[in-house]
Amino acid sequence: MDVRIEMTRAQYAVLAEAAMAEGDTEAYLSFLGGTQPYVGSDQEMSDDFELGPHFQVNLGMNPLEQLDEGDRCPQSEYVLYSPRGAWGILVSVEWHAIAVGSASFRSRLVASSQFSDSAQSFLKYWKDSRDRLRGRTGWIPDFIENVYGRIDGARILSEFGDSRETWACNG
Repeated sequence: MDVRIEMTRAQYAVLAEAAMAEGDTEAYLSFLGGTQPYVGSDQEMSDDFELGPHFQVNLGMNPLEQLDEGDRCPQSEYVLYSPRGAWGILVSVEWHAIAVGSASFRSRLVASSQFSDSAQSFLKYWKDSRDRLRGRTGWIPDFIENVYGRIDGARILSEFGDSRETWACNG
């Protein structure tokens, strides 16, 4: 999904409608992040690691607009997800979001003009990172196939026109 740090109101409206069609009226919102999460080489969590805050929100209103200014984590990745585990969306600081859920949930998102070209926008963004900035993109084919399934993922990559080997050229 083509999202820059947070969803627009129009994007959120599509997401909320799809989530409510799944039977939810509320969701959980979790900000991701913290400070100095690991000490040493053993990957042990440090004492001063701070988990991001978590909230229960009403889907009828954009959750970021429901929070007080002090509760928000600006410029932070966050996850909005079903209390029943039926769907979820991770909004990345890297100008995209990843949505998971039932086929009907995902279909509602992709059927909207807000998200209909999401996969192509995602690939264009990372192609630019690869070609102009020399970013590492070897993970892209596996990621697309993991998100969309092997057959649809392969079709999306084929339609975009870059081979698996091209994505792997920088790592």
